[in-house]
Amino acid sequence: MVGVPSVVIKDGKMKLNEIKRAKLTTDEVEVALRRVKVSDLKDVDVGIFESSGRFSTLLKPEQRSATKKDIQTILDVLAANGFRITEKKVTEVQPAGLFKEAYKEAKDADYKPNKP
Repeated sequence: MVGVPSVVIKDGKMKLNEIKRAKLTTDEVEVALRRVKVSDLKDVDVGIFESSGRFSTLLKPEQRSATKKDIQTILDVLAANGFRITEKKVTEVQPAGLFKEAYKEAKDADYKPNKP
């Protein structure tokens, strides 16, 4: 593989001089983005046309998928703040605070809707 990679997208914007230098068109760059399931140019931090002819993208941090480590960090923060996460499926939302007693009363009451 001979050649130098070209940064053709930087901070969500196409670098037209680099695209031209790599002998590409903006349409080809857009096709390459769609192939890697990027629907919005603004989501791309860096897009590189590799010397091998492949196209690589690095999404902006807020657009990247969460990793197991990210999720574990969130779970740790929730646990530190008193939230308990279990493996059970949640089938019913449990009200907290002010609504807890009202919810219980409504659930326990024999509810009969008013008929006109």
